[in-house]
Amino acid sequence: MVIKGNNSGLINKENFRFVGSGKAAISLIFRYLAEEKNYNPKYDEVLVPKWMGNWVYSQIHQVAFPSPSISKNTKVIFLYHQFGIPQIINNILEFSNENKLTIVEDCAHVLEGSYKGHSIGDVGEYTIYSFSKFIECGALGGVASTTEPFLKYIDDKIKYSPRYIKDLSACILKYISLVGINESHSSKIWNVYYSLCNFSYRPLMKAIKKVRNQIESEKKIRSSRFNQIRKELSSSEVLSYDTGENYVPVTVPLVITEKKITEIQKIFIEHGYSINKVKFDINRDMLNTDYKNSLLLDIGSRNKSFSDHLEIVSKTL
Repeated sequence: MVIKGNNSGLINKENFRFVGSGKAAISLIFRYLAEEKNYNPKYDEVLVPKWMGNWVYSQIHQVAFPSPSISKNTKVIFLYHQFGIPQIINNILEFSNENKLTIVEDCAHVLEGSYKGHSIGDVGEYTIYSFSKFIECGALGGVASTTEPFLKYIDDKIKYSPRYIKDLSACILKYISLVGINESHSSKIWNVYYSLCNFSYRPLMKAIKKVRNQIESEKKIRSSRFNQIRKELSSSEVLSYDTGENYVPVTVPLVITEKKITEIQKIFIEHGYSINKVKFDINRDMLNTDYKNSLLLDIGSRNKSFSDHLEIVSKTL
């Protein structure tokens, strides 16, 4: 069973496939490189960012050898659009071409868009997507590729992926929807669910249906909120990295002084909200990084308090 999309420009592409999760997409790509492209996961290296989610790093480490620095053993660049803000793509392309490196583009944090004439998601030979970061669908990932043998490899892996893993995942979602979960147990139950999805290449049809129905409206909401942030915070330096290109990020990093970060977090807590402090590469260049402390502003439709959040940040700055 080949599972393609049919509503959005992204999921309508012939070279796109839905898979069980974003982490399953990582696994599939690197297993293909090892099995079909003579990539040695115990010797050859994957260039990864110095600051990346632990789950992603761990998933790569199961099937490849990630490294934050270039060496003579580097064979793959894991092009990571951190928080959905595009990397400076020309630099990566030039470097990969000079050194004959394979690009795996991680679009888990960004939906469709473009940057300096490049379509995001079409930069590398292989692309990873993670729709559950944008839409409440349990877990659902995707892969895209310009390589036809890889797409056949994916189709076969999905076809022969054990159904019982997918069925167990569906049962957990059903249990949660019917019974609910105690807050103290929620992280454990979700960890079990996501672990199952990582082993199942076969996606849940219910998750695909949700994404097909909601992806366009979610893109519009996020684009609108991102533009609102650009307008209201244009006089500050918090978006100094943003070039105004057309893309839809999962969240928006605000590069703020440590004093203001503490002040904003305190006000958020006083109002019953929370906001995450992170490290963000303001250079957007994994070959020449400059990580700064930042706050993440959630622009998704699930954030019903977005207007309050933006007002707090705007007034504090």
